Amino acid sequence: MEESDTIEEHLFDNLDVQDEEHPIKTFIKRGSIIVIALLLIFLILSGLGIGPQIVDLIAGKLASHEIDDSISLVLDDGTVIQFTQDVYNALINHYDQNRKHEFKVCFQGDIKGRTYVLNNITYPKIYSQHVFQVVAEPCSPNTLVPMHSHPDNRCLKSVQDIRTHRAFKKVNPNAISAVMCSKTRFGFYQ
Repeated sequence: MEESDTIEEHLFDNLDVQDEEHPIKTFIKRGSIIVIALLLIFLILSGLGIGPQIVDLIAGKLASHEIDDSISLVLDDGTVIQFTQDVYNALINHYDQNRKHEFKVCFQGDIKGRTYVLNNITYPKIYSQHVFQVVAEPCSPNTLVPMHSHPDNRCLKSVQDIRTHRAFKKVNPNAISAVMCSKTRFGFYQ
């Protein structure tokens, strides 16, 4: 009998092992369920007309940086953008005055290693400005950061932003273009 008890225990042990799913299969099943659920939520929101805006907001948040207490930002590649207090105050004041439409500003300063110290702000001549567009004269060649605003929390750069940035890089290869999408949030592209 002892031998049969051992055989039964052995069979039950094997059944338990066979009933358990492999961790990778469990992970794949759960991941698939999450992806399908997110897709369904996106489709429902799209049907309501708010899906693309949410995607833009989330993508913009992921593609941008928030300024810290020392009024600086660290980009993904380790480059630091440091505003002087006076320049940042001037920027915030200009931002508050232009909330109804996009604006453009140009920052000059010094490059110290991988740190851009922005100690001067200039305001190029604006030809037209709307909620989603600003047309202005180019920044001067000594500009380190040409920046324009986007509506609140819409931090993604547009195709036109990329074209403008590429053109300005030919004038100043050290330039880093930026989008300001709230008082404390900026998207930079090199």
